[in-house]
Amino acid sequence: CSIFCCASTAAKVVNFALQAEAQNCPEMALGFWRKAYELETGNPAPAVAITVSTTPQPATAPQPAAP
Repeated sequence: CSIFCCASTAAKVVNFALQAEAQNCPEMALGFWRKAYELETGNPAPAVAITVSTTPQPATAPQPAAP
């Protein structure tokens, strides 16, 4: 595998991670982030504990800028 090929693959995996985050799928996103790390560095991703809140978080409205 050439360096360009692996970098391109890693970029695609990062895009999948971002999409999973946008779709509120943190466990899936973490898996994609771990794979992207492995593709970029050639090393296994560090073990990370993840906690997922099952309580919906309230949306916050943008605050107006100070005058």
